Formats: sequence, C-alpha cells, structure tokens
Amino acid sequence: MMKLSKFQIILIIIIVGIISSLGTVLLTQAKAKPTGRGITVGNVSVIITGVLDVNLTNNITTFGSYAPVAGKTVIVNTAPLYNATNQFILENTGNMRAKVYLNSSSNASAFFGTTSTGSIQIKTSDNLTGACDGNLNASYEGNISTESTGTTNSLLCDNFDPEDLHDKLNIHFQLIIPSDSPAGNKAANLTVYVTSYP
Repeated sequence: MMKLSKFQIILIIIIVGIISSLGTVLLTQAKAKPTGRGITVGNVSVIITGVLDVNLTNNITTFGSYAPVAGKTVIVNTAPLYNATNQFILENTGNMRAKVYLNSSSNASAFFGTTSTGSIQIKTSDNLTGACDGNLNASYEGNISTESTGTTNSLLCDNFDPEDLHDKLNIHFQLIIPSDSPAGNKAANLTVYVTSYP
C-alpha cells in the first residue's frame, strides 16, 4: 500500500471540502422557492383623430346622344343602368359617419338651355349593404340643387357608414330633357360635400 505524503493528505482534504460545499450550495439552490411577483401590468394607448373624407371612385356619367321629339320630353336615367355608361360611386374614405350632399354647377334651365320643364334629378342606393344607415334619397324627385348648403333635394344620405364593408354608395342620375332644348353638348360639374353626423 502506497503511503501518502502530508501534502497529498492536505490536498485530498481540501478537494473533499470543496466538493462537499459545492454539493450543499447546489442542493440549497434546488430546494429554494422563488420569491417576488410573477406578473406585472403595462398600458398601451393611442388617440385616433376623426377624419371626414369621401371620394368619387366613379365620377363620370355619359348619356350619349338623344334627338328631341316635338311636344314630348325624353327621360333617361342610370338606374337601372341601361342608358348611361355608369353611375357615380361614392366611398367614405374617412373614419366618421357623415351627412352627404350633392350640388350642381348648373340648374336645369341653364343645363338644357331652355326655360321649359326639364330636370336633373338624383337618387341614391347602397353599393355595399348598409352603406346608408339613415335616410337615403331613394327616388327621383325635385331638381338637383345649385346651393352650397344642404337642401332636401340635394341630400344623398344622412348617415353614411365609414366601415370598410359598408362604405360605398351609388349616385344615380335622371335627365328629363325638354323637346325644345337646343342642340349641343350639355354638361355640369357636380360637387359632393359632407358634414359630420348627426
């Protein structure tokens, strides 16, 4: 049997002590229970500004050519869509409900060039279901307004929805063309404007 020197014995005692201490630390850590909170609360916030905005995605209606018939008016319209290339389509591109009005740069007399009983009439329908949640101008009547403020005849919808699946309206036009309307190109600029709802 090999005899150990004093130095070797001291070295073995130190190594055994270190291993024993390390084992005790690891065992203590394994048994230790966590302290403190396991949950905390934060907050995220944003301020969204209201935007009142509309856009005419289709903004040209062309009726083509019509020959007057003596003593009779000619009625052409865009609903159903058989006499014109397209009706206007109005999209609520903002994030607010809106009242929608339309006015014309010309009244019927100026448009047709006669004082006879001609008319430019409008009506509105939903392009997407539920686009107008309120009163919709759903029938041709009266005459298009040339006023810059809302009137009964120029109101299209009094509660236009901004949500993406409900935010488009059709604007249809009907012309009652007098038989004595002079020949020539007849055109008017139409302006859509909105105010906040209600």
